[in-house]
Amino acid sequence: MSMSDFLDKDKIEKACALLSDTNVLRLAKWLGMTYDGVARQHLDNFMKNIGGTVKIDLQRLVNMDIKVQQRVRIGILQNIRDVGAETGKYGVINIVQDDYSINDWRLAIGAMNISWTIARIDEDMVDAHLTVIDAYDWHPEKDIKTQCVHQSAQNLVAQGKAATFIMYGEARLLVRVPSWYPRRKK
Repeated sequence: MSMSDFLDKDKIEKACALLSDTNVLRLAKWLGMTYDGVARQHLDNFMKNIGGTVKIDLQRLVNMDIKVQQRVRIGILQNIRDVGAETGKYGVINIVQDDYSINDWRLAIGAMNISWTIARIDEDMVDAHLTVIDAYDWHPEKDIKTQCVHQSAQNLVAQGKAATFIMYGEARLLVRVPSWYPRRKK
């Protein structure tokens, strides 16, 4: 659950109008983030104004979140269908917030691009190496229910009281390519 699950846009905007930018983010953390979750850790890092880079456990994300895993598998299979499969082939899969089944990961990372490279092919199995390099940032320009929360975060960055950072991570994913699956002829 997130803050927007408890409140409608009107109530969220009233809270934003009454609270300081820092307290808006504290309230969002308190109402919407798992106590020991990744989203809370990322927000804490953001509010500590450190910047830099933060390693994310992409392997854990891909193993835990079946919707993200399926989105990546489908993206790789579509590429195999369109251009064939061979070691070294690569591509990028755009993960949007609706692609998550686990809210903590959705809040922690948001939209991201997962790059993949075929590391090995064995019979009907593709071993893909996944990487993510993405900025932890906010998007107040988007017309969403929590827009004013994003604006508060952006205000803190502009005031030098919070800092975005770069998230990076790696994972491996085995993708079974069924024998009946269409493949581009070489």
